[in-house]
Amino acid sequence: MNDLSSSQQSDLIAPGKQLLREIEANLAIPNMKQFPNQKRAHYRAVKNWLGKYRPKIDTSNIEQVKGYLEAFHHLCEVGAWETALEILRIPLKTPTEEEFHNQLITWGYYSQQIELYRRLLGKLNKIDGFLNSGLGTIYASLGEYQKALECYQNDFKITREIKDLKGEGTTLGNIGIIYDFLGDYQKSIEYHRQHLDIAQKIGDLKGEGNANGNLGNAYYALGNYKEAIKYHQKQLNIAHEIGDRRAEGAALASIGNIYYATGNHQKALENHHQHLEISQEIGDRDSEEKAAGNLGSIYDALGQYQQALEYHSLGLEIARDIGDRYVEGTILRNLGNVYYSLGKYQESIEYQQKGLAISKTIGDRHGEGSALANLGNVYFASGEYQGALTYYQRHLAISQEISNIAGIARGISNLGSVYYAQGNYQLGFEYFQKYLIITKE
Repeated sequence: MNDLSSSQQSDLIAPGKQLLREIEANLAIPNMKQFPNQKRAHYRAVKNWLGKYRPKIDTSNIEQVKGYLEAFHHLCEVGAWETALEILRIPLKTPTEEEFHNQLITWGYYSQQIELYRRLLGKLNKIDGFLNSGLGTIYASLGEYQKALECYQNDFKITREIKDLKGEGTTLGNIGIIYDFLGDYQKSIEYHRQHLDIAQKIGDLKGEGNANGNLGNAYYALGNYKEAIKYHQKQLNIAHEIGDRRAEGAALASIGNIYYATGNHQKALENHHQHLEISQEIGDRDSEEKAAGNLGSIYDALGQYQQALEYHSLGLEIARDIGDRYVEGTILRNLGNVYYSLGKYQESIEYQQKGLAISKTIGDRHGEGSALANLGNVYFASGEYQGALTYYQRHLAISQEISNIAGIARGISNLGSVYYAQGNYQLGFEYFQKYLIITKE
């Protein structure tokens, strides 16, 4: 991850000054002197962390915002929940211009973000839905789908209790996405249909577009490309209608994926190039890195490896520039796959190991499993079957832990291939039988 420059570092600290002035105004109230010494000590710590903390030059991003993290926890110790919430909402002058709590996710500091959200959960009822939704998103990114599902279900209860129909629809969509990750596409479709019905009922065009896009993704996963393209076309039409360029790019990318799956590679490339152009036009670097990654993957599959390396390298540069550790890990694995296709196994292993290290650091279990499977492929192709077996077994174990059905099927199939290659035909046959059972289910 690229850390911030010294000028960016000073800009990063600046937005907390206004909040510090507000806190100092409260500290000037006469009856503050009546507070117990411990409470006053916490407020003094807040003042010092926001006003005097100066991180060292060229230190890590988490050290740059340590003042905010420490101030947040001291405010929680004295029950100043509203002010602690303001810490989370401080806008940072980073390339993505996100609020502090969202920037932590972009940088890959998931455990710190979880801690912040959990500290506030149940303290300010008005934001419990927001906190549960945020936790659900983080857990989903980490591949902890059952935890994500629990958080989204808590969010759903809250939105229903307060009769927030728009929020209820959004949460139903989030639950549908989790079932998509879990491989339960029929249940996913049920939830996305409910979201679509609510969005249409209340005239929420943005929500309607999102629901159509998610339905398209579910049908795509089922291999029902006719239905998938129908819903993504609706998503694209709504994006045009409301002028949502980011959603337009996402719809074009999804349609591009369908074209690729149906063998229309030229149309697939056209769509993904359009997505890249839109992302660059609106300055959406997050979407730009994804579009570059999609193009890299398609060129890799088409055997155009130099172009694949070019686009994956562009995506990697952007991911590092904005500090997106999750995508950085993904692209490193993809680069490893290109070198695997080129037969450059040592380079492939190096990139997969780098991707694996990032996934472990940020707690991305899904990414960790993918890197292990990819390493298994390299060792298998090299004829090093024992090494392949070790990596495939670790991949299968992680897939089972996070209930990744597709990963479990892939892991069992890979193990069957190794046993068969080692001459253990009976065991290989048993694993292939298990694979067929899972894919039929």
